[in-house]
Amino acid sequence: MAADDSIKKRVLIVVEEKDRGGPETLKVVTQDIPTPNDNQVLVQVKACGVNFIDVYHRTGLYPGITEIGKEGSGVILAVGKNVENFKVGQSVCWWNVQGSYSTHICTDPKELMPIPEPILKAHKDKAYLYAAAIPLQGLTAHYLCRSIYRVGEKDTILVHAGAGGTGGLLIQICKKILRCGCVIATVGSEEKAKIALENGADYVINYTKEDFLQKVMEYTKGKGCN
Repeated sequence: MAADDSIKKRVLIVVEEKDRGGPETLKVVTQDIPTPNDNQVLVQVKACGVNFIDVYHRTGLYPGITEIGKEGSGVILAVGKNVENFKVGQSVCWWNVQGSYSTHICTDPKELMPIPEPILKAHKDKAYLYAAAIPLQGLTAHYLCRSIYRVGEKDTILVHAGAGGTGGLLIQICKKILRCGCVIATVGSEEKAKIALENGADYVINYTKEDFLQKVMEYTKGKGCN
């Protein structure tokens, strides 16, 4: 079933319900590697994403979750007999599999996305790092500029946290793919301002030093953003 049948255990990071709190409450445990049923896929995790929702689960702000992590990437070790479109040895990523701080996950294939072959060839092992970090933030950015508001070529867009994961991807999608007219980004430091500019922002506002509303109106000649 697995690439190496001598490996029978998986390692994962959990938090006990009674020990909610800071990072020191996380515990490393060992369990049997789960066996996929006829409709599941077993994946060896190569990298896992770290998101704020993991903190919420750890602290108990979102109660009931003990296995931490939702996002990751890896290689398929086994597939159930009813699974289509995925095969053993295929590289995949995901954004919504609880317990992804682990060496192995077992999940419904609908949660998985293939990692494009050009990405694997161009970045080799680092491709798994990129694939684990992008899905949740990338889907959020895509949702904001295509579903919440459909960004067009003549639009002027304001992106808060322009040096962050979602903000950085949102800038790149708006400028490099959607070719929108102007992107204004806000950041909290000069170092982050450089990152936002590298992401493609036309203007960057350091909100610790400037009134971002005033600067937006200045940059847009009083028109504001879409």
